[in-house]
Amino acid sequence: MWRELIAEVDKELEIELSTPAIEDQVAEVEKSLSVLFPNHLRSLLLETDGIVNLYGLQIVWSIDLIKQNNLDIRQSKFAANTLSQFGNLLFFADAGNGDEYTFLVKDGIVEKSDIYVWRHEDDRLEWSIASLEEYLRILVST
Repeated sequence: MWRELIAEVDKELEIELSTPAIEDQVAEVEKSLSVLFPNHLRSLLLETDGIVNLYGLQIVWSIDLIKQNNLDIRQSKFAANTLSQFGNLLFFADAGNGDEYTFLVKDGIVEKSDIYVWRHEDDRLEWSIASLEEYLRILVST
């Protein structure tokens, strides 16, 4: 499904897809972050382990980057305010300017498909878009 969607919207052939992640990798990262990935992110990673555009922008991080970047952010003093206000977050991509895209997590589960952007300069969280599909349609086609 995801590869077809990307092929449909990537008219300029600017997207690089990776080999799929392995289910065991996803499960290990979920365990290490204490978060069950939403089905749409899980299925995307199992089709392509990350999405990168021609300019090197990580539209969706690989499973390894999701793990490392989330662990780094959780240990960052700069993100402490956002994390204390909103609880656990699952970051999965960056905007290339320091801002990062995330899902809200409640009790270890991503309950909604909404995507938020964490503004690194002032440590605030803003709603961005309603779903991963919409996110990809916009970022892949621009």
